[in-house]
Amino acid sequence: MCRVLDRAAEEHWQRHGWLWLRAFLGDEVARDLAVWTDEIAAWPEVPGRWMRYYERRGGDAAAKMLARIENFVPYHERLAALFTGPRVLGLTGRGVGEIGRGAGTEPAGRRTISTGGFLGRSSLT
Repeated sequence: MCRVLDRAAEEHWQRHGWLWLRAFLGDEVARDLAVWTDEIAAWPEVPGRWMRYYERRGGDAAAKMLARIENFVPYHERLAALFTGPRVLGLTGRGVGEIGRGAGTEPAGRRTISTGGFLGRSSLT
């Protein structure tokens, strides 16, 4: 497993259930991630593949805004390599208490949420 947390970060995680990992991905990967995100956001809706979820924009019932996409990893090789690689998988595995389990494979009742460099946890049991 890739060691990405120092002792202070591990203690903060245990006490508060969230971390802000500044520059966790590095500048190049962060730029790539922005490009890859735009790529999958442009994908058309295809039943049985990735799942697109929308929100209403500004109270207009007719306007919708893409909120998230699920199940994209099997269809985007570079995102798959990032999210199933040792750095991210090792960190998310530690977050849910099970080394080797990653994004989209959370054990029942536990979920790791990652957004904008923040890693948070919530118990769904």
